[in-house]
Amino acid sequence: ILRYALPEFPIQPIPNDHEIYRHYYEMGGPPAGSIPWMGRPEDRRDYLEGIFIGDRLAVLISDRGYWDALIGRGPYSPGILRFCTNMVIYAITHGKISDYSRYTP
Repeated sequence: ILRYALPEFPIQPIPNDHEIYRHYYEMGGPPAGSIPWMGRPEDRRDYLEGIFIGDRLAVLISDRGYWDALIGRGPYSPGILRFCTNMVIYAITHGKISDYSRYTP
């Protein structure tokens, strides 16, 4: 569906040295996730994918069950909590969603 919504921006790998993995917590790449891999071992990727608009990561794509771990449906994982903290801080500082300089009540 994202390919139809944003056809001009391809889905591409997020390098494991991208700042989303070190924006608050230092991580060497994405955490394993709470959903066990059911495919062939050689098909397992050690990276996440996303959509970049310019040099900014605008969309993060994951099939690793991070949300399940966050809301308590998956096993507790400090790595997932750290990564999600990095995602939120990255979004706030790079998404221009915290700039209220032109806000008029």
